[in-house]
Amino acid sequence: MKKIILATVSFLTMLMVNAQDVEGIKIGQSKQKDKIVSIKGNTYQVMPVESDDSELCLGVMIMPVNNDTLVPTTLNKTQVDQFQSSMEEEFDVAFDSVLVYDEATMMFAKNKGVEYEINIEKSDDQYDAFFVIWYKELEENLKASTSVVHP
Repeated sequence: MKKIILATVSFLTMLMVNAQDVEGIKIGQSKQKDKIVSIKGNTYQVMPVESDDSELCLGVMIMPVNNDTLVPTTLNKTQVDQFQSSMEEEFDVAFDSVLVYDEATMMFAKNKGVEYEINIEKSDDQYDAFFVIWYKELEENLKASTSVVHP
């Protein structure tokens, strides 16, 4: 019976995983390349984030890039506020917890098994920023479905 339940969970998990696509990055697949996308008129690099356990993409990282060079870039205060607002609006997320360090701020949210994080680090008058979407529930389901069951 446990094997049937695990097989069912595994099958349903893979269906859910394969249905997810974040800005051209397919959740649940491996060996994907970064993408350059435009969100709300701004240019971003979207990178797959792979699980250490399975090497499957279970999340994405989004970073602002320079429009001309397409290299990650620093932002001024206005731009970092726009980045945060744009990510909140694009992915319908409201950050509900915040960690503030000397020169860095990290904000977190969870919604339906998906974790969101934005990291903003200040250096002089410039900011480095990135946004992460992580499918935590899918990661946990994959771990459970691949664990060994002993009768």
